[in-house]
Amino acid sequence: MQQRVQQRLSQPRIQIHEKVGPIYPGRGLRQGDPLSPYLFILVTGGLTTLIKNSVARGDIHDVKICRGAPMVSHLLFADGCFLFYRSNLDETHHLMRILKTCEEASGQEINLSKSEVFFSRNLSLAAHGGSLKNYGSKTCAWNRVWKRINSWRGRAISRAGKEVMIKSVLQAISCYIMSIYLLPDATINEIERMVNSFWWGGRASNQGIKWLAWDRMTIPKALGGMDFRDLHAFNLAMIAKQAWNIMTKPHSLMAKL
Repeated sequence: MQQRVQQRLSQPRIQIHEKVGPIYPGRGLRQGDPLSPYLFILVTGGLTTLIKNSVARGDIHDVKICRGAPMVSHLLFADGCFLFYRSNLDETHHLMRILKTCEEASGQEINLSKSEVFFSRNLSLAAHGGSLKNYGSKTCAWNRVWKRINSWRGRAISRAGKEVMIKSVLQAISCYIMSIYLLPDATINEIERMVNSFWWGGRASNQGIKWLAWDRMTIPKALGGMDFRDLHAFNLAMIAKQAWNIMTKPHSLMAKL
């Protein structure tokens, strides 16, 4: 028996490959798919090329924030895209044609309900018929923390679960804003108060007893604290990181601006 098995394993294997034909995916890509980032890079690469060609032909005019600053036509961050152009119908129609071309070529449709238009303060209200909007409000971090805590209301969460939620969710919400703005002390104190109330009670508006002050909660566990993040010190560190990047990378777009 063993001899037959060895003879069978020693025989060469023959593999037959047949041409199946093109495979057409019917479900598309979903969030979390390993191919999603590559598809995003390919699509944004095509969009960037179309915008640069339009700027070179003069169909779209990029903008600059002050004299001597470099011209900027678009900025990409994660899955967001900022487009800058003059506020007139010709450039608006041309930009919409570019976006339509990207949609037809990639099959990725732009969600207009999640897109917004922001106008310069130098543009009168009568010119665009709407109110001016500000992007990146410093209070949005406070609002997002408050909404997230209230979404957990009524859940039976253990002390270990609260620690994980605070460190991995609540403290991570304000990372992006803190890397750009130096938040007011009142905003930071309000965020810390809500997180502290969630730790001891479970709700942002809980007025129960807080058995330990927040500054003691930020001490490492080896010294009797909970090793929570000191938001003010973290905010200063994030701003200092941006300043260091500007000083050490003078040829980057951020440093030039």
